[in-house]
Amino acid sequence: MKKIVSTLTGGTILLCIFYGLYAAPKCNIKHTAKQQNIPKAIVVTQPAIVPQASQNNLAWDEMKELIKHYEGFYSKPYSCPAGFKTIGYGFTDKKLVCRNAIDKKESALILENKLRKIETQIDEIVDVELTPYQKCALVSFTYNCDVDNLEKLVSGPGRLNDGNYSSVKRLLMQYTKGGGKTLKGLVLRRHSEVELWEKG
Repeated sequence: MKKIVSTLTGGTILLCIFYGLYAAPKCNIKHTAKQQNIPKAIVVTQPAIVPQASQNNLAWDEMKELIKHYEGFYSKPYSCPAGFKTIGYGFTDKKLVCRNAIDKKESALILENKLRKIETQIDEIVDVELTPYQKCALVSFTYNCDVDNLEKLVSGPGRLNDGNYSSVKRLLMQYTKGGGKTLKGLVLRRHSEVELWEKG
């Protein structure tokens, strides 16, 4: 037994395990760990990965803020530059305009519903794959210019549905008139939509 213990203290741990004498040496584990400077924990920083759902949300939120900025909020009816009676965030629905007053909270809900409806229409009209930002650029354009103009924008030889993505930037800038006049606000709005499109 003395020989085994002597061998163990000399560093042969296999004999210790074989004879079940692992507890025999007086080994200070804490002291040993301290001597070896073993870290208690290692923190590994991983690069941030943005899930597709998060990217969709980011694009959607940015698009909504763009629309709110250019439409502005009006709690009471007014005449837009094109001569239409308008209320809230650019709502021209007669049933809303006739109410004569609306608040921001309700307007935000109405806007969200309108934009989701437009998103569905885009899915039906556009035949090619779109990134979240590209789709949001078209949602913003359609909210301002209506579905008929969306169809004109994307349909026909050499346009989006023909696989020509670059045509969108050029064609968007043709929709800058209201009441027969080029409006600075619409020019800026189309530029903002082009920027959204290019983020894709």
